[in-house]
Amino acid sequence: MRSVVDVGSKLYTAVYNLLNNMVVNKITVPVIAAYGGVVDNMPAWVSISQVSQRPRSNKVSVGYEASMLIECWIKGDDYLQLTDITNEVLNRMYNADEITIDNLTAYVVGEPTIDEMIDDEDNSVMMRKMIRINMLIE
Repeated sequence: MRSVVDVGSKLYTAVYNLLNNMVVNKITVPVIAAYGGVVDNMPAWVSISQVSQRPRSNKVSVGYEASMLIECWIKGDDYLQLTDITNEVLNRMYNADEITIDNLTAYVVGEPTIDEMIDDEDNSVMMRKMIRINMLIE
């Protein structure tokens, strides 16, 4: 009998390890799970959320389709820095030889969907780019 596993949490961990503490233009960019007061002293950060999976298995192989939302954040209005961070995330995701999850390998498929937002609250500005990545895990 085949067992079904939650590869989403393992995929999150693998991508976290791939992206955490990137250095982009001399700024270290951590991956964080929750915002709160954690980001008060950070000029930039990345978050991973909305990791979803669906089975893509058959009688002879096990596989999954997965997607995730990767958000690149920056305090202030330095759009070029935000773009550089986003490009580094994309380069790491698309150029990774492979992202291994137990006995399975995850591959990025297709082009990402990228949206931008500006959050302007309490006399402070934060900009973010939201990257939707689709993956095949087999």
